[in-house]
Amino acid sequence: MSCGALQQRLAELGYRAGSADGSLTTQAVLAVRQAAGLSRDGVVGPRTLPVLEAGTRPSARGGGDAVEIDLERQLLLVVRGGGVRTVLTSTAASWCTARRASRPTRPRTAAPG
Repeated sequence: MSCGALQQRLAELGYRAGSADGSLTTQAVLAVRQAAGLSRDGVVGPRTLPVLEAGTRPSARGGGDAVEIDLERQLLLVVRGGGVRTVLTSTAASWCTARRASRPTRPRTAAPG
């Protein structure tokens, strides 16, 4: 698959691709692999091509317009009218997971009196 065809297919599926330097294409490939449950290696090979051909993309949990973060797959979804319009790989999602897991607890103090 040529780079142009790859970028077009990723865009059709809602994955942001198409920067001149290829960085957005790499991020889009990472996102499609994450959506399919594959490792984050960014390689478009024999495991990724069938995923692209099948049109794999995550579904929105809610309706309406929203931004959703899939913590398990570390994806950020832009939802419009209940449908996923854009899928991004999300370092923010991994930060949220780490923060939630390591959230410090506040020491309890006795009320004066």
